[in-house]
Amino acid sequence: MDEQLKSVLSPGEELVWSGRAESFKLLDEEHKGPFIKKAAILLAVWLVITVVYAIMCADNFKVGIPVILLLLAAVSAVSDLNAARKTGKLGYALTDKRLLVYGENNQKIKYSEIADYRFVDDNGIPCLLIGSEAINTKQLKWRTLPSFPSVIDDGSGKCTRGALYSIPDFENFKKLFEEKIK
Repeated sequence: MDEQLKSVLSPGEELVWSGRAESFKLLDEEHKGPFIKKAAILLAVWLVITVVYAIMCADNFKVGIPVILLLLAAVSAVSDLNAARKTGKLGYALTDKRLLVYGENNQKIKYSEIADYRFVDDNGIPCLLIGSEAINTKQLKWRTLPSFPSVIDDGSGKCTRGALYSIPDFENFKKLFEEKIK
């Protein structure tokens, strides 16, 4: 058992299953097109803003403003790639009490907090979406969900957003998870 997993287990909690997200290509055929489109749109918007700024402020043009805007556009363009990269480094575990996602952001979801879930396939990559917010997320965003903290609704006490992406030993995980949910 790795040290990260040990650090999220509570005293007396029994580990039932654990594994790390299997590697996946960040820019596969399905994700490459939307990434290029988003980058092109951001670059076009940056170019228009820079040209308008240069025309309006010809006498007092400061190169720092377009550079800052370009950096913000670049950060926005790669944000989904960065979240997907983080997902690829996560570990997952089932215990006798809860589901764990551990790594950069540790998530601990009690089985009693899971009201709605769906197993899905992202072009051959097995995933678990938990809660209405995750289930209603567009497929292109599934790989980014695990890198963000899960959300527990204050009113219902149920998880509205949680996810596991690229689950190793999937059939065994699915069987054990469904046994715990019952």
